[in-house]
This record gives sequence, C-alpha cells and structure tokens, in this order.
Amino acid sequence: MIKKTLYAAKYLFLLSIIVCQFLSQTASAVVTRQSIAVPAYEYPTLPLWDDIESAGSQIPFVVANPNSGPGASTNPDYTAQINRNTANSTRTIGYLDTNYQSRPIADVIADVDLWRALYPGITGLMLDRIDDATSAQTCYLSAVYNYIKATKPNDLVVDNYGTHIANEAEPYGDIFITGEGDATTYLSTWTQPGSGFEADSANQNRLMHIVYDADAATYPSVLAKMRASDIGWVYITDDVLPNPYDGAVSYWNTEVSDVATLPPSLIPNRGPSNVPTGCIDLQSAVSQNAPGPNTPTSSLLNANLTIDNDAAAEQIAYSSSRVAFTLPAGVTLASASGTSWTCAGNSCTYAANLAPGVSSTALAAQFTTDCSFTSGSIDYSITGFNNQVFDTGSLAVQPPACPNGTMANATLAETGGPLSLPIAIGAGMLALGMIIKILPVLKRNNK
Repeated sequence: MIKKTLYAAKYLFLLSIIVCQFLSQTASAVVTRQSIAVPAYEYPTLPLWDDIESAGSQIPFVVANPNSGPGASTNPDYTAQINRNTANSTRTIGYLDTNYQSRPIADVIADVDLWRALYPGITGLMLDRIDDATSAQTCYLSAVYNYIKATKPNDLVVDNYGTHIANEAEPYGDIFITGEGDATTYLSTWTQPGSGFEADSANQNRLMHIVYDADAATYPSVLAKMRASDIGWVYITDDVLPNPYDGAVSYWNTEVSDVATLPPSLIPNRGPSNVPTGCIDLQSAVSQNAPGPNTPTSSLLNANLTIDNDAAAEQIAYSSSRVAFTLPAGVTLASASGTSWTCAGNSCTYAANLAPGVSSTALAAQFTTDCSFTSGSIDYSITGFNNQVFDTGSLAVQPPACPNGTMANATLAETGGPLSLPIAIGAGMLALGMIIKILPVLKRNNK
C-alpha cells in the first residue's frame, strides 16, 4: 500500500510537471494571425515578382527598391509592377535608407516626396537601418514618421531596426522589423523579450521578422520560431548575401500555404504621434490634446544665426549685411540681439565688415508662437553684397498644449545642445560665398 502510494505520488508529480510545461507554453506569446510581406529588391521583370503576383492578396504589402531608394526618374517597369500589385490587392511601399539616422533629414524628406512624385501608386515607406540608441535618433525618426503621416495619413510606415526596440520607439512606426538575419543566427540567438511593447500579444500585427539563408530543411524551424514569438509579419528565403532579397524562394508555394493556415494579419495605421520631449518636429501636422486650465498655450523658440563670408577665392568683403524675418500669423519676434548687430522691428543689421573667411558674431533671436499659429514658416531674408537678397529659413512650432493644433515646417533639433545647420542660399549666394547658419538652441520654453 505504501509502495503504491509512492508510485501514485511519483506519477502525479511527473504529470504536474508536464501540465506546467504545457501551460507555460500555451501562455507564452503564440501568434494568432500571420501574413507574408516581401522586401522585393529585384527588378520587376524577374521571377521574385512573378511569385508575388501568383500569391495575389495573400501578400498584403511588398517593399520596392529601384535604386536604394526611388532613383532619379520614373522607371516604367516599376510603374507597371506597382499597378499590377494594386490590382492584386497588394500594397507597394518604397524603400528609404536613413543610415541609422545619420543621413541629412532633408534628404530623407526629399526622398519621401520623390517616391510619391515618381510612383504615385505607392502607399507607404520602409525606413531602413533605424536605431534608437540615442534621443537624437528618436527625434529624427519621429520627424520623418510624422511628416509621412501628415502628408498622407493612410500611408504605411515600416521601421527596420533588425533587432529589439525600446518602448519609446513605438509611436513612430506602424510595423517594426525587430528580427533580421541569417537562419543559423536567428535560430540560435534571437530571443523574445519578456516585457514591453514587443511582448504584448496585442502588437503582433506590428512586428515583422525577415530571415534569409534558410534552406528547405531549416525553413520549418524558422517559421515555428516566428509563430512562437508572436510575429505577425514574416518573410523567409533561401537567398543569400550580399543581397538576399533579389531572388525567388525555392519553397515559395510551401511558405505561402503554411502561413495561410492562420488568418491574415491586419495592416495597422498608428497615425500621427506626439513629438518626444525635447524635440521639435519637422514639417508635420501633429494633433495635440486639449489644454487644461493652467496649461501654457504659447512657446518660446530660441535660434542663433551667423553669417559666414566664404568668398575667400573672390576676396569679396561684405558690409552692412541685413537679416529680415518674415513671420507667419501667430508667430512674433520676441527679441533679437548680438555684438555688432542692430535690430529694429523684424530686421537686424550687422554693422561690422565681413572679410573673406570671416563669420559674424551670433545673432540670438527668440520667437513666440501662440495657438493661433497653424502653418507657415519663419523666413530669413539676407541682404548681402551689392544689396542682393537671398532667402532661407523655416522654423516654426505650435505650443504643445494647443487644442487640435498642428506643427508645421519646424526644424528638427537635437536634445543635447546646439545643432549646426549650414544652409546654402541658392546659386547666387554660393557664387558670392555668403552662408547663413541657423543654430537651434532648442529651448522651447513654455510660458
């Protein structure tokens, strides 16, 4: 009797272990919806695109990449392919490289506009090589994201981190690529985080993994890991470096049918987001919450301006250089001063001569913005040699507490200290050698 009781206890103990393991597995993140999205970095007339077309609406979106971006002119083959994708209910989004947010942000914004001008059929952008290691990188991402959403609210934005993201990045993308690499590395090193945005099963349709160099024998393990990790968007290929996204997948039909055993993922639309603390957004329209009774509804924006005489080759000297501010409604020049600068109204004159290779002292300008500001820019007109006038500028921001407000034509500013933004003032200015530098100090003080 004692022996039987011991055996029974032993079996109950083993059974409890099995049950606990089962419950822990079922309680872990297991995806419930899944779809394939393809980074199609192959010319449209080649086989990868044929496979995409054969799958039709089972591929909700693809990433097109004519020339590490949109290229310089419209390619009719890409236009035709985008049109075929649309007819198949497959959205096409364009590829943009940020080089870990080190590319000039103006270049990235220009590529957003160029993609849309050359290929009106695209419905979103993928931002490649994204990182969130610094607050400045998050500011950069928020600026690009909000520009895309402000100008086309329904465009899809995919951020390719290739690894885990911080929770602070979540507002600045619809879908995040949090795993990208070869199959061997992916299976051995990628781990699901235990908490945060990525671990929340409600966010499965906002997470994507891409794995290459996965042969037919390895493919099932990769897909199983993606499903166990709650990844709603997947792409697995046996293509290899240096470009693992420019060839057809040997087991494509199997992958399509396997993924289709789950209901399809839904394409998310995060919408415009508030700008991180300490950042000024770039050319975006960001909805704000209604202010409380004691919430400030005006902001101060500081900027330091200097004029450089780079005309050393021509040996041209400048005198009485003048900076005039043209301000949109809702923005006023609160103060402007600096050594050798004389200011009156909305203009300032630099009294000292600017010899070749010499820079002016800084003109410290402070602008007040109130809730009546909705759009427009602060424009700087610089009168230089022979009274030629050159225009530049664009710096405006609505107070963050304004009800249903927007932020328009604002300059990205860093969170650590002054950010030097040299701006070339047109071909005539380049010939004469005068350059104005705008240094946003980024003290957006509420008052």
